[in-house]
This record gives sequence, C-alpha cells and structure tokens, in this order.
Amino acid sequence: SRWLTPWDRQHILEELLRLEQAGKPRCLIATQVVEAGVDLDFDLVFRDLAPFDSIVQAAGRCNRHAKRDKPGELWVAELEDDEDRDRSLASYVYRSTLLNQTRNLLQEYMTFSEDQIALAVVEYYHRLSNSVIPDELWTDVVKGHWGTVHPLYPEQIPEDSLLIDRDGSVAKLLEELQSLPLTIENLSRRRTINRLLSQHAINVRPKLLEEWENRLGGFMIGDKQEILTRTASWWLLHPPGIEKVYSPEAGFIPLKYSEQYALLGPKGANP
Repeated sequence: SRWLTPWDRQHILEELLRLEQAGKPRCLIATQVVEAGVDLDFDLVFRDLAPFDSIVQAAGRCNRHAKRDKPGELWVAELEDDEDRDRSLASYVYRSTLLNQTRNLLQEYMTFSEDQIALAVVEYYHRLSNSVIPDELWTDVVKGHWGTVHPLYPEQIPEDSLLIDRDGSVAKLLEELQSLPLTIENLSRRRTINRLLSQHAINVRPKLLEEWENRLGGFMIGDKQEILTRTASWWLLHPPGIEKVYSPEAGFIPLKYSEQYALLGPKGANP
C-alpha cells in the first residue's frame, strides 16, 4: 500500500522473500503496488476487478518461478462498496470503459490458461479501441477549436506529508534539520536528512488527518508527548500513535476504520 512508509514496505517484502525461500506459508493483502517490479511468488492470487491488463500483471505474482508441480490459480471477483451496494470498489479507481470491457471478456472466458492470455489481451484491446468514445479534447481538435483549453490530467486531490516516528528518531532528525542554517556547508547534511525522512513518510489527504486530529483533541501521553502534531509543512505521528493511527503492517488507518482495526490489530486501541 502507498499508505505504508518505504521503510516498512521494504521490510515486509524482505520478510515475504525470507518465508518463500524457507518454504513457509505466507499471505499478503496488498494494493496494486505489487503488480509490477516485485519478485514475489504465491500459489493463489485473489484480485478485485480491474482492467484486464492489471489482472494479467497480478497473475505474474502467481507461480512466478514455476517451481510447483501444478499451475497456480488467479481468481477475480467484483467487490462491492459496503455503503453503496450498487457500486463496485473498482469503480472508484478505474474508468467504466475499462471495467465494462473486462467484465464482458471475463464473462465469455470464465476460465482460461496461461497460454491463452496473449490472445485474450489482444481481444481486450480490440474491444477497448472499438468502445472508446472520443473525449472533448479530441473532438475540439477535429473541429478546429484550437482556443479551447483542456487539462491533460485529471485534477489531483491534494495530500499532506505524514512522518511516522516509531522510536523518536524521526523527531530528532527534524530537530537537527530545523537547527541547521541554510548555508552551502550544510547542504549535504540537509540532503541526507531529507533522504532519511523520506523513508518514513507517506502522503495522506488532509481531511483524513484532520479527522484524527479532531478525535485525539490534543490527547497527551504522560505529561508532555502528543500523538499527532502538525506544522505548515508536514504532520508528525509520535510513537504512541503506532498501532492507533498507523500500523507497520497495514499502513495509515483512517479514523472510520480504527475500531475494526482495534479488533484485528496486534496492539490496536482507540483513544
């Protein structure tokens, strides 16, 4: 998940590889970040509905090293939103055109083997090209409306940086960074500190962080340490917030899911 810090994500991958090499059972619940560039191998992959090419990417984590006597299996299901049963979770992430063509293809090919994937991918893109409706940008180009301006990318939802401090070391780095004068002599050290801090940083929508801030309401541990603080540049989660606001295994925990995590997490607790 992108709500895991790079440091935690790397350690999870290392642990999965260690278990794989030891031949021990393992189970990973992850977002699509594991679909490319991650050398993991599982007997079974369960994937929520996605564009067909993303499903094929997920299949690449199944029997990746071809060490098993029988083929691995990939199962695809369409998960529903608990709060809106008429809408799938995939619809919040992917365009309807991509999902519709994937549904149609999977309904016709309820099962298929690895040697059929290449033809299925060609069929998917063929159907996709025939179903795409020209967008406003292309329509204006064809009509010669050169003065009309269209954004090239969808509007991005703003996010804030959240630094995860598990043992107090991140706070010390921040203190050092803030104490260093902005001089040429300190440039190298400032870059080193920023690189170290980036290993413990994630991006989260401000609304989700503010919900936690309001819930905690200046909640203090002992007589001086807060759980969550913020400046104009970033938010800082102090050690008491681990397993409450952030989990090294699950990542950032939105407030609305904190009670569920408290029941499942190893040390989860509500403020």
